[in-house]
Amino acid sequence: MVMTETALTEFNDIVRLIAGSREFARAQRFLSRVLAILDDPSVRALNLRPTKNLEASDIIILGTGDRLKIVTVTADARAVRACKAQGVDVQVHEHRPVPLKGV
Repeated sequence: MVMTETALTEFNDIVRLIAGSREFARAQRFLSRVLAILDDPSVRALNLRPTKNLEASDIIILGTGDRLKIVTVTADARAVRACKAQGVDVQVHEHRPVPLKGV
């Protein structure tokens, strides 16, 4: 499994701010199976305009998956819809958000 540098930074920031000890340990086990890759969004993703539903980081993360032609796993359905609304249909597997509880 791969994760862009931007996604990794966002993930680590959330874990550092919110996770409790068990969640932190689970996050570390997850990250031990992840290979960090450079941000490298596709040209068509770089042409997307940031909006209230599509942040610059979303463009980088989803765009890197687009360039590599891999499925991006995300809970950010709003960003996926915002890409599609601008004519860029990215390959994603959407999952339900799972908030950290500080445990």
